[in-house]
Amino acid sequence: KITISGQGQYTYTYNIISDNKNARTIQGFSTAAQSKMFDDCPGCPYKDFEEFYNYYGEFDYANQWVTAALLGESTSFTNGNADFNIYGTAGRREAVKKGTAYM
Repeated sequence: KITISGQGQYTYTYNIISDNKNARTIQGFSTAAQSKMFDDCPGCPYKDFEEFYNYYGEFDYANQWVTAALLGESTSFTNGNADFNIYGTAGRREAVKKGTAYM
């Protein structure tokens, strides 16, 4: 339940599958990056994205980073690999936060 000042309490639920009307996810920004920033856009490829692609060797490098951190696994990039198995929950949480915000 949530409480709205002066309005009372309301029951709130959210189902990621049925309630996501935009059909957008943070993950989708990474998994669609190749078409939106490398292949099929005016002025493609975007210079900054191309530099990240050239470094990591993967178009969806951010998705792979965050997924590996969530699962406690390793990445398999050309450069910049990370083994999240060696980190505890706090370290992996920070990797997820940084990956979703900065990558």
